[in-house]
Amino acid sequence: MLSNPRRVLVVCSGNTCRSPLAAAILRAKLGPAADVQSAGLETADGSPATKEAIAAAAEVGLAISDHRSRDLRKVDMSCVDVVVAATPNLAHQLRRDHGFLGSLIELNVQDPYGMGIDAYRRTVKTLQEQLESVAQLLISEDCRK
Repeated sequence: MLSNPRRVLVVCSGNTCRSPLAAAILRAKLGPAADVQSAGLETADGSPATKEAIAAAAEVGLAISDHRSRDLRKVDMSCVDVVVAATPNLAHQLRRDHGFLGSLIELNVQDPYGMGIDAYRRTVKTLQEQLESVAQLLISEDCRK
Protein backbone atom coordinates (compact mmCIF):
# COMPACT_ATOMS: atom_id res chain seq x y z
CA MET A 1 0.00 0.00 0.00
CA LEU A 2 1.09 3.55 -0.70
CA SER A 3 1.73 5.94 2.15
CA ASN A 4 2.18 9.11 0.08
CA PRO A 5 -0.68 10.28 -2.14
CA ARG A 6 -0.20 9.45 -5.82
CA ARG A 7 -2.38 10.49 -8.74
CA VAL A 8 -2.55 7.83 -11.44
CA LEU A 9 -4.48 8.07 -14.70
CA VAL A 10 -5.20 4.95 -16.76
CA VAL A 11 -5.90 5.62 -20.45
CA CYS A 12 -7.45 3.45 -23.15
CA SER A 13 -9.51 4.21 -26.24
CA GLY A 14 -13.17 4.33 -25.21
CA ASN A 15 -12.89 4.32 -21.41
CA THR A 16 -15.60 1.67 -21.07
CA CYS A 17 -13.51 -1.53 -20.81
CA ARG A 18 -9.76 -1.65 -20.14
CA SER A 19 -9.12 1.61 -18.31
CA PRO A 20 -12.00 1.35 -15.81
CA LEU A 21 -11.00 -2.26 -15.13
CA ALA A 22 -7.33 -1.30 -14.73
CA ALA A 23 -8.21 1.64 -12.47
CA ALA A 24 -10.26 -0.62 -10.19
CA ILE A 25 -7.45 -3.19 -10.04
CA LEU A 26 -4.85 -0.50 -9.22
CA ARG A 27 -7.07 1.05 -6.54
CA ALA A 28 -7.31 -2.35 -4.86
CA LYS A 29 -3.54 -2.89 -5.07
CA LEU A 30 -2.44 0.62 -4.04
CA GLY A 31 -4.96 1.41 -1.34
CA PRO A 32 -6.64 4.65 -0.32
CA ALA A 33 -3.55 6.88 -0.64
CA ALA A 34 -3.74 6.51 -4.43
CA ASP A 35 -6.13 8.58 -6.50
CA VAL A 36 -6.60 6.33 -9.53
CA GLN A 37 -8.76 7.68 -12.36
CA SER A 38 -9.34 6.70 -15.97
CA ALA A 39 -10.02 8.39 -19.29
CA GLY A 40 -10.22 7.62 -22.99
CA LEU A 41 -8.76 9.05 -26.16
CA GLU A 42 -11.86 8.36 -28.27
CA THR A 43 -14.82 8.41 -25.91
CA ALA A 44 -18.23 9.92 -25.49
CA ASP A 45 -18.38 11.42 -22.01
CA GLY A 46 -20.75 9.76 -19.59
CA SER A 47 -21.02 6.29 -21.10
CA PRO A 48 -21.15 3.45 -18.58
CA ALA A 49 -18.67 0.59 -18.54
CA THR A 50 -19.78 -2.25 -20.78
CA LYS A 51 -21.97 -4.87 -19.16
CA GLU A 52 -19.24 -7.46 -19.80
CA ALA A 53 -16.62 -5.30 -18.06
CA ILE A 54 -18.94 -4.83 -15.08
CA ALA A 55 -19.57 -8.60 -14.90
CA ALA A 56 -15.89 -9.57 -15.30
CA ALA A 57 -14.91 -7.06 -12.61
CA ALA A 58 -17.56 -8.40 -10.23
CA GLU A 59 -16.23 -11.94 -10.70
CA VAL A 60 -12.94 -10.84 -9.09
CA GLY A 61 -14.57 -8.69 -6.40
CA LEU A 62 -14.31 -5.29 -8.09
CA ALA A 63 -17.16 -2.84 -8.64
CA ILE A 64 -17.18 -0.58 -11.70
CA SER A 65 -20.94 -0.21 -12.24
CA ASP A 66 -20.79 3.47 -11.24
CA HIS A 67 -18.10 4.23 -13.83
CA ARG A 68 -18.82 6.85 -16.48
CA SER A 69 -16.44 7.47 -19.36
CA ARG A 70 -14.38 10.66 -19.55
CA ASP A 71 -12.55 12.20 -22.47
CA LEU A 72 -8.83 12.71 -21.89
CA ARG A 73 -9.13 16.33 -23.05
CA LYS A 74 -11.17 17.03 -19.90
CA VAL A 75 -8.40 15.84 -17.57
CA ASP A 76 -6.00 18.35 -16.02
CA MET A 77 -2.78 16.49 -16.76
CA SER A 78 -0.81 18.80 -14.47
CA CYS A 79 -2.56 17.01 -11.59
CA VAL A 80 -1.41 13.55 -12.68
CA ASP A 81 1.78 11.89 -11.39
CA VAL A 82 1.75 8.75 -13.55
CA VAL A 83 -0.15 7.76 -16.70
CA VAL A 84 -0.71 4.10 -17.51
CA ALA A 85 -1.52 3.51 -21.19
CA ALA A 86 -3.33 0.30 -22.17
CA THR A 87 -1.10 -0.27 -25.22
CA PRO A 88 2.18 1.00 -26.66
CA ASN A 89 0.19 2.62 -29.49
CA LEU A 90 -1.90 4.59 -26.99
CA ALA A 91 1.29 5.67 -25.20
CA HIS A 92 2.64 6.88 -28.54
CA GLN A 93 -0.57 8.85 -29.14
CA LEU A 94 -0.32 10.42 -25.69
CA ARG A 95 3.17 11.66 -26.48
CA ARG A 96 2.52 12.70 -30.10
CA ASP A 97 -1.01 14.10 -30.05
CA HIS A 98 -1.33 15.24 -26.47
CA GLY A 99 2.25 16.30 -25.74
CA PHE A 100 2.44 14.22 -22.57
CA LEU A 101 6.02 14.09 -21.39
CA GLY A 102 5.53 12.93 -17.82
CA SER A 103 5.85 9.51 -16.24
CA LEU A 104 4.24 7.04 -18.63
CA ILE A 105 3.87 3.29 -18.19
CA GLU A 106 2.89 1.13 -21.16
CA LEU A 107 0.79 -2.00 -20.85
CA ASN A 108 0.03 -4.40 -23.67
CA VAL A 109 -3.67 -5.15 -23.26
CA GLN A 110 -5.85 -5.51 -26.33
CA ASP A 111 -9.37 -4.12 -26.43
CA PRO A 112 -12.05 -6.74 -25.63
CA TYR A 113 -14.92 -4.52 -26.81
CA GLY A 114 -17.58 -6.56 -28.58
CA MET A 115 -15.79 -9.88 -28.09
CA GLY A 116 -17.93 -11.45 -25.35
CA ILE A 117 -17.50 -12.17 -21.66
CA ASP A 118 -14.61 -14.63 -22.07
CA ALA A 119 -12.51 -11.92 -23.72
CA TYR A 120 -13.27 -9.61 -20.79
CA ARG A 121 -12.26 -12.30 -18.33
CA ARG A 122 -8.95 -12.71 -20.18
CA THR A 123 -8.55 -8.92 -20.12
CA VAL A 124 -9.03 -8.83 -16.35
CA LYS A 125 -6.47 -11.60 -15.91
CA THR A 126 -3.98 -9.85 -18.20
CA LEU A 127 -4.50 -6.53 -16.41
CA GLN A 128 -4.02 -8.17 -13.01
CA GLU A 129 -0.75 -9.71 -14.17
CA GLN A 130 0.62 -6.57 -15.84
CA LEU A 131 -0.52 -4.20 -13.10
CA GLU A 132 1.17 -6.24 -10.37
CA SER A 133 4.57 -4.94 -11.51
CA VAL A 134 3.16 -1.42 -11.95
CA ALA A 135 1.83 -1.45 -8.39
CA GLN A 136 5.14 -2.76 -7.05
CA LEU A 137 7.00 -0.03 -8.94
CA LEU A 138 4.74 2.70 -7.53
CA ILE A 139 5.01 1.29 -4.01
CA SER A 140 8.81 1.02 -4.21
CA GLU A 141 9.03 4.61 -5.51
CA ASP A 142 6.78 5.65 -2.63
CA CYS A 143 9.13 4.00 -0.13
CA ARG A 144 12.13 5.92 -1.52
CA LYS A 145 10.49 9.29 -0.86
